[in-house]
Amino acid sequence: MDLLKKVDEFKKKGIIIEVNAIDQIENGMQEQIKDGSMPLVTYTVNVMNSDMSDILYAESCDWFSEALMAGIRYANNIILINKTNS
Repeated sequence: MDLLKKVDEFKKKGIIIEVNAIDQIENGMQEQIKDGSMPLVTYTVNVMNSDMSDILYAESCDWFSEALMAGIRYANNIILINKTNS
């Protein structure tokens, strides 16, 4: 299944996944960027409930696809846990 369609399917089930680009210079990480140990931009995924009032999971990653997949894995776990508890 297309990853973006998967994100929409989670939304229908009450789970929101968002990925934000983070400028690491603004985070004060100039030295790490200069020495190559950190990219200029990282990505943070947030998995939230449907009203976006609670962040259920957050992870920072170097790549957009890595962050999106981390959010999808976590959301899949929520769905599996909910099915098990039903």
